[in-house]
Amino acid sequence: MTVRCLLTFRSDLGDDGVLTEDRHEFLQWPGRLHAAVAAEKLRALGWQVSEPIDMQVVGWELNAAMGRKPIWLRVEVVDEIILMFEDLKPERTWYLARKPPGPVFTGMLTALDAALRADGRFHDLRWFTDKEYECSAPGAPTPVSEIAEMAGYVAPPPPTEHP
Repeated sequence: MTVRCLLTFRSDLGDDGVLTEDRHEFLQWPGRLHAAVAAEKLRALGWQVSEPIDMQVVGWELNAAMGRKPIWLRVEVVDEIILMFEDLKPERTWYLARKPPGPVFTGMLTALDAALRADGRFHDLRWFTDKEYECSAPGAPTPVSEIAEMAGYVAPPPPTEHP
């Protein structure tokens, strides 16, 4: 299983950055509105979510939790909007056996993906692992996939039968 924790998309929410009068610096960095919408979507999924935290040049952050399961989310606005997720308390199996994150985290990613796709303001959603994003891979349509569904994966031809 591949779990992608980086989402890029375009939106109709507009640019909410506030520039100084001389337009050389930000009074408010772009992305707060996107962080607020992400918080709203996560709350609708049952998560307890902080208000957006201004991290200046690196964007906006949210802290969220479902029971004792905390996550972190950062929103950056570059050419497109980027959401980055991190499981702050991964299951022991992730560290000891290098298994993928558990159902609470992957379920959140999948449900948030569905909520954003259902909201007509978000377009061109693409999910990445860090490595996929760094090497400019095309991205995947979903955050969680089996190997056969990975971005760019081409299934091998079926074995040929010999008489």
